[in-house]
Amino acid sequence: RLWRNECLRVFHDRLTTGADKDLVQGQISKIAKAAWPAVHEEAMKEPILFGDFRTALEPDKPRLYESIETYDECKAIFDKIMNE
Repeated sequence: RLWRNECLRVFHDRLTTGADKDLVQGQISKIAKAAWPAVHEEAMKEPILFGDFRTALEPDKPRLYESIETYDECKAIFDKIMNE
């Protein structure tokens, strides 16, 4: 998932047409399936969110860049930060 996220940030985010974005998504999926067939489905699931926010309010803990699996999980993290 991290490899896919970085590919999307480096390539996909700069594209302007849906056709180009679809092409890049397809190539990422094809390469991921060939390289990591056992985890291809997991790697391609949406949403693709990564961040180091989970421990933002805990200065004694490391800020690890990690997968945030759902929008609900992301919202809960930011709600906690905003309410602090």
